[in-house]
Amino acid sequence: MKKYIALLFSFLFITNIMYAQTTEEILQKYFEHTGLQKLDSVKTLEIEGSTKAVKMLVAFRLQYMKPNFYRMKERTNNDIVAYKIDNGIDNVIKLRDTTIPFPVFDNFIMKSIVDLLQGGIYNYKNNGINIEFKGIDTILGNKFYKLELTDKIGQKFIAMLDTTTYDIRYLSGNPLSGPMQFAPIFLDNYQKVDGISFPCKIDFADRTMDILIRIESIKLNPVLPKEIFTINYPENNNFD
Repeated sequence: MKKYIALLFSFLFITNIMYAQTTEEILQKYFEHTGLQKLDSVKTLEIEGSTKAVKMLVAFRLQYMKPNFYRMKERTNNDIVAYKIDNGIDNVIKLRDTTIPFPVFDNFIMKSIVDLLQGGIYNYKNNGINIEFKGIDTILGNKFYKLELTDKIGQKFIAMLDTTTYDIRYLSGNPLSGPMQFAPIFLDNYQKVDGISFPCKIDFADRTMDILIRIESIKLNPVLPKEIFTINYPENNNFD
């Protein structure tokens, strides 16, 4: 009986400590455990993986240069190649025989990959996001630290952090996407690259359509010529 009471008090003590943490303490541990503060020195990313939606599997290589240069080469399972380019001026999809405006939804998914690899709250102050720790909550029987995120237009989102690794496992939406949302978002299969924790499985579990993104490799600071993010760069005409 005494042992049971001791265990109960121990459990309550640990639980109270978890609840008593401040927002600042949670965020400090988040950045310490995930290594995301190291992204300050990362200027370019190259991400390879695949997207599965509506019974279609699309392999991709996504290249990103701060602050707003994106280039994604995609190859569908029926061998159609497309280049998606957004450099802040040009915003297009380049196919073998034509170039079309970049559909808003496709652009949203492309940019969300970069957003979510960075946790969605990296550089949150500069992005006008307010964060408040809301204690501990449960999803499917597992306990998580719960953060409430408020973006610069007043939209509120929930982020659930693993209580051991501090990786974000659930987002009720992407706080960097503005009014356009495709949610909820589940993040899993975290891997460390140069000390930074990245989710290698991103599941947009929207009721209208489920989109599953799997990341196979991430390169930090690859050498990318700025011209690669333009329509007429020679490599953007290779459709083989």
